[in-house]
Amino acid sequence: MKHLSHLHVQTQQICLLRRLLRDLHKVEANLEFWQNRLHQGSHLRFMLFGQGPISFAQDVVSTLERKHKQRMTSATDKIERRVRIASYCFWA
Repeated sequence: MKHLSHLHVQTQQICLLRRLLRDLHKVEANLEFWQNRLHQGSHLRFMLFGQGPISFAQDVVSTLERKHKQRMTSATDKIERRVRIASYCFWA
């Protein structure tokens, strides 16, 4: 009886491992598909038509806002650096 329950547990583990390997194979196939799509340059088309124009517009706006913040931060840093240099030269 004990041997049968052990055999049952092993059978369940094998089934779970098969399912896990099947799922991993699907994930790998999907990843390869999207990597190929990205390299083909069709990401923009997918975002516009696959996600819909509203989602596409939201993604564009968020990307532009991020780039604007990066530019403003770098511009602010440059100005602060120049002010520090100028004030150092003035007081030195």
